[in-house]
Amino acid sequence: MANWLSGIPLVAVLLTTTLVVLLSYYFNEILSTNLLIARNGFSGALSWLLLFGFSPGISGFTPMVPAALFVLAALHMLFLIYDNREAVFYVFNGGFFIAMAGLYYPAAFVLFVWFILGLIIALQFDWRNFGAALAGLITPVYFTWSWYFLTDNLKEFYQAFSFTLGLPELLFFEQLHYLDWLVMFLLLLLLLNAISFVWNGQSDRNLGLRKKISIVNGLFFFSCFLFFWKPAQLHALILIPVAVYLAYDLAFSHKLRLRSVLLVGLVLAISFNHYYQFIADGLKTIF
Repeated sequence: MANWLSGIPLVAVLLTTTLVVLLSYYFNEILSTNLLIARNGFSGALSWLLLFGFSPGISGFTPMVPAALFVLAALHMLFLIYDNREAVFYVFNGGFFIAMAGLYYPAAFVLFVWFILGLIIALQFDWRNFGAALAGLITPVYFTWSWYFLTDNLKEFYQAFSFTLGLPELLFFEQLHYLDWLVMFLLLLLLLNAISFVWNGQSDRNLGLRKKISIVNGLFFFSCFLFFWKPAQLHALILIPVAVYLAYDLAFSHKLRLRSVLLVGLVLAISFNHYYQFIADGLKTIF
C-alpha cells in the first residue's frame, strides 16, 4: 500500500486524514461506552486528533494508522472481557486483532504479552482463554504465511519480521524545527497534568474503572518498549494510551483553567505549525 501511494502523496495524506478522523470517533465510542469519559462528551475524539495530528511529520501514510485501528480493537476486547464472564469469543478476537496490527507493523506483536497481562488484570486468565488468544494470534499469520508459501516468496515474509533490539535512535525528533518543539512543549505540559491525574489515583471512582485504567497502563509500558525495536523508528502506538489519559483528564478533572489555557495554546500552535509552509516567504522571516 505504501509503495502504491508513494507516487501520489496527496491521496496518501487524504487517506491518512480520513482514517485518523474515523478512528477518533471509534476511540471516543470505546471510552464513552466504558465510562472513561462522559457519554455525551467528545474529549476522546479531541485527544485523538490532537495527538495523531500534532506534527506534519506524522501526517503521511505510515503503518501506524492501520495498526492503531487493530490495537484499539484489542483494547476494546479487553474491556469487554472484564465486563463479561464468558468471554472466550472476545479473547480470540483480541489475539486476532493483535496479529492484524502486527502484520502492518511487526513490532506490535510484542503487544500480545500485554494482552495476556490484560487477561490477568481482568481476572480472566486460564488455559482455555490463553489457548483462544493464541489461536486468534496464529490465524491471520498462518493464512498470510500460506500465501507467501504458495507464491514462493517465503524469504520476503521472514525478512518483514526480522528485528534487532537496541537503544532508540529517535530520528523523528532530529527532524523537528522550533515550531515543532513549541508544540511538543505545550503538549508535554498538558500530558504531564493528565498522567499525574490518572496515576495519582484521583480518578479512581470504582473497581471497574481502576481495572480498565490498569489495562491502559500496561499498554503504555509495553508501547514504550517498542522504542527499542529496530528497524522501525516512529512508534506512534504509544499515543493510544496517552490519548486515553488526556481524554480521561479533560473529562473528569476539576482544575480546568490551566488545562484550558494549555489546550487553546496547543491548538493554535498546531494550526500555525501545519499551515506555516503556506505563508509567503517574505512573511516567514517575521517568525
